[in-house]
Amino acid sequence: MQYSYSFSEELQQGWKWSEIFSSQPEILCYLNYVADKFDLRKDVQFGTRVNAAFFDETHSCWEVHTNGGDRFFAKFCIMATGCLSAARIPQIKGFDTFKSQHYHTGRWPHTNISFNGRRVAVIGTGSSGIQSIPVIAEQADHVFVFQRTPNFSIPSHNGPLKAEYEQWWKFKLRRVSTADL
Repeated sequence: MQYSYSFSEELQQGWKWSEIFSSQPEILCYLNYVADKFDLRKDVQFGTRVNAAFFDETHSCWEVHTNGGDRFFAKFCIMATGCLSAARIPQIKGFDTFKSQHYHTGRWPHTNISFNGRRVAVIGTGSSGIQSIPVIAEQADHVFVFQRTPNFSIPSHNGPLKAEYEQWWKFKLRRVSTADL
């Protein structure tokens, strides 16, 4: 429920989360639901790089150039790529000769990965590592964790979202969204 958009009361009340802290598949399902509900896909171009953006003071608008040669004009241009939008692949000596499967949390496949019967090494205990380790450990025979600096973490106590909590939360959201701020 913490991942919900708050711009639409109908959306807030209409979507039902299954867990307190939903996993990637459910969040992706929610994002697809939002995109379909508000017909957003027509306004999104995936796999497109913005090469340049200029503010045209004469026309008071932005001119945005893409790698496909397209030009777009907009009143507002919000740079919202985020600092973690590109996976940072560490340079590890000998990694180029590693023959087994390997994954980076910043490029995680959308298909299920089986770690059954495997010995798995996880390098790093940042936010992605600390979230993926328990999931990997449910399947793998053994998980090795390599970390430079330990982080403090506590159990999430995740589980199914109780109906009474969801009702309480949605009631609170309704009060906040309709409050005279």
